[in-house]
Amino acid sequence: MVMPNVESSLRRERGVRRPDLRQVIDPDLARRMHIAPNADRPLLLATVAWQLDWLIKRTFDQKRDRLLLSAAYNIERDPRLTALSLSQRITVVSERRGWSASRLTSLLSELVRERMRFALDGPYPVPDLAVVREQASIEATYDPRRASTRLALSVVPSADLTSLLTGSGWRELAVLALRGGVAIRD
Repeated sequence: MVMPNVESSLRRERGVRRPDLRQVIDPDLARRMHIAPNADRPLLLATVAWQLDWLIKRTFDQKRDRLLLSAAYNIERDPRLTALSLSQRITVVSERRGWSASRLTSLLSELVRERMRFALDGPYPVPDLAVVREQASIEATYDPRRASTRLALSVVPSADLTSLLTGSGWRELAVLALRGGVAIRD
């Protein structure tokens, strides 16, 4: 069973981006999340983020709930959120969406208390190692101070973009978007 203090530590302060993430995750949770004992920090962060993202998507149907929980655990590489505390992240999300920060805080407490803590106790899939390694390499060089000012632009031939959008390449498209954007070339 995931102890409430472990769950709250994954949300509080900088969420999964906290510098002491390895100390926060107990050995049982690390084993169930398929975290390699010798994983370096970027691989640890990428694996935890992948597992929490999967868990949130599996457990919650409403987009609002998914967005709130993703921000609460600080899963995404969002330059406006990654360096912030939980309450600051909730404030930014409320401003972006025009939602009440106090309502989001109450909703978060309800979602965690009624569903997330139980969901954390469930089984976790073996993560897609290629995706987790790709995310780990991005995390290794991610700096939220630079991410908001220097975005790389990836040029993709239009035929490749079509296959990315219609096929199984949505992950690759997401990686390109996270790197700064996509330009289409005929």
